Amino acid sequence: MVQRAVGHGRTEQESEQEAEPGVGKGSGEGPEHGARHEAGPRAQPEPRFGEELRRLREAAGMSLRTLARETQCSPAHISRIERGLRQPGHGVARLCDRAVDARGRLLALLPGDGTEPAGGGSQGADDVPDDSAGPVPWVPDPRDSAAVAAAFGAAAWHLRVLGRQVPAHVVLPSVAEQARSLRDIALAGHTLDRTLLRLAAHTAEFAGWMAQESGRPAEAARWTAEAGRLASLGRFHDLRAYSRVRQAELAMYAGSAETVVELCERVRHTREYGVRVRAFAAQRAAQGHAMRGEVVAAMRALEQARELWSAQPDERPDALLIGSAAIGDPGQLVTGWCWTDLGRPRLAAELLHSALGPAHRVEGRRIRALFGARAARALAEGGELQEAVELGRRALRATSATHSATARGELRLLALSLERAPRHRPATDLVRAIRALPGPGDTP
Repeated sequence: MVQRAVGHGRTEQESEQEAEPGVGKGSGEGPEHGARHEAGPRAQPEPRFGEELRRLREAAGMSLRTLARETQCSPAHISRIERGLRQPGHGVARLCDRAVDARGRLLALLPGDGTEPAGGGSQGADDVPDDSAGPVPWVPDPRDSAAVAAAFGAAAWHLRVLGRQVPAHVVLPSVAEQARSLRDIALAGHTLDRTLLRLAAHTAEFAGWMAQESGRPAEAARWTAEAGRLASLGRFHDLRAYSRVRQAELAMYAGSAETVVELCERVRHTREYGVRVRAFAAQRAAQGHAMRGEVVAAMRALEQARELWSAQPDERPDALLIGSAAIGDPGQLVTGWCWTDLGRPRLAAELLHSALGPAHRVEGRRIRALFGARAARALAEGGELQEAVELGRRALRATSATHSATARGELRLLALSLERAPRHRPATDLVRAIRALPGPGDTP
């Protein structure tokens, strides 16, 4: 194997080994492993899968980190699999098989010839979020598959509708359970049920959104990554790309503009993706550029988004529609959002206030709460305190009804702006009411 230098005299292989705590170079064991060995003998996972995976990866000229990126696992997790210290879950095994073009040879090395999810309790957090051992997944009769898929699709659509009407933390458990059930059924048979797998990926993405709105960012990140993993497994390229856009959104609310831009730039410029996912990527990239104060880059991304939205066909909202169905083209809202970060609060307030008016279709209460709070903040920063307080009160009522964590975060930024006018009694009262909202992660 040819080892590339990665800096400071280390090879790529050494760097990858150092990514996993407690693993010694060359020995494959660390202190923790040795302690367990002293306590008594322990059966090791079958190493053949890992050995063959490493052989095929190296033959393909693929680095461990590249394979990790293709399978959406950590390099440390792939390294453990290759050294026989970890048996992969069935979904990860399929992704590895496809990434190195093994054409089923790797799957055949899994227990049960790769026809069932393997490992049970040996699966870790890198395989699936919130997974637990349970009964063997049910496999529908092929004659009933279409009816089963239609029933699950209807249920997923109703959960999305319900998600617009009730707080996210109320619907999240049902969405998460359906995502797990769909995933297990889709992967349980001798061949992938691609219809159910696609629905599983969409439902996992929705679970990520509901977790985000519930104020659970770590859970949101896990479900969003799971959506991307399932999309990769089924080769649903647009849905996998959209999982990156959703990861960028999570990064945006965490304040990482660099991550937002990095994740979205490649998606919006890749013509193989559909116009809808590229439009979302362009809008999110614009927000990332605006966070960095890059006016020209933000405006170019917004212009591309407008062109993409105008080019896409009208689609009937259903459980498999990428992105929110609660709003049509969110371009004016996103443009107003960007101008707030770019230091043009009055223009931002005008755009946001207009976009939330009756002339535009904005059905989601969470979206109205979030962008209403953003518009109020823009008004406050533009010196229009009375209008800011009035709009802020409406956003506060909507946020209290929906328990939207993202809207709560925007209201807190509004409070910071209003605190600059300590003698304005209505503004002071609104700040006090905002401060009384539950904090991140608090149960409403």
